[in-house]
Amino acid sequence: MRRYLIVLALCVAPVAHAEKTPKHEKLDVSDAIGKVVVLRDETGNYYVMPKDYGENGDTARKWTFFGDGRTMYLQRIGMSSTDEDGQVILGAWSPRVRGLPHALLKKAPDGTTTLICRVVASKYERRPLTPVTDAEATKLMTTARFEPPYWERRIFFFGRGEGTKYYLVDILRDEYGGQGFRLFVGPKGQMKQVAINDFANDTGGSSVITKIGELTIEPGEKGAAVWKQGKKPIALTRLDPVPNAYLIYRELGVYGQLGTICEDQ
Repeated sequence: MRRYLIVLALCVAPVAHAEKTPKHEKLDVSDAIGKVVVLRDETGNYYVMPKDYGENGDTARKWTFFGDGRTMYLQRIGMSSTDEDGQVILGAWSPRVRGLPHALLKKAPDGTTTLICRVVASKYERRPLTPVTDAEATKLMTTARFEPPYWERRIFFFGRGEGTKYYLVDILRDEYGGQGFRLFVGPKGQMKQVAINDFANDTGGSSVITKIGELTIEPGEKGAAVWKQGKKPIALTRLDPVPNAYLIYRELGVYGQLGTICEDQ
């Protein structure tokens, strides 16, 4: 029995890398009270959406939040539109949505709101969102902690080498300082963070130097990328992060919580 348990433990897939919870300044949402609607899904998560989406979706980008009711994170709204039937559609950045460019929040003219996290058999799978009472909404807006987007990073480089080994470099977004480069190397589900000894990023390209090897990236989206470990250079296939978002944020096993809607699908 003891031998069996040891073998079983070795077969367990690696868990996602633990992320330290970012510490953001609290946002002042007092101006939003009475101008937003608060909804809840079937799992108990909360959504805050503006009643008026503003010119070019400005209010939607300012007042669309998601969270557990205690901490609410601002969502990155990438698109907003109104169709010919008067239905308002918001597209929120959510890289763990599969087969869609955004998670979708749809509000019908009668106020009915649904959340779309995936497509099943070429059809949207709709999850109803239920409005809370006015009293509950006021309580949430006055007692919850509202913060900027939880996830602070963006993908700087993504590529694949020989076989199934991936190379991922991420960096803090510009609004969080734009530094803090990190490198992850390995097969899907088994990637490890590699400590960076030195980093150069200029008009001539980028060079990531570590104890185990050096990653060289030529400038431009189609510039060559090479991983050199010892005397052996390995040409990498550059991969566009946008169409590979689900792979990066779900399947690689690198990232934990993102603070986005639909990340629990």
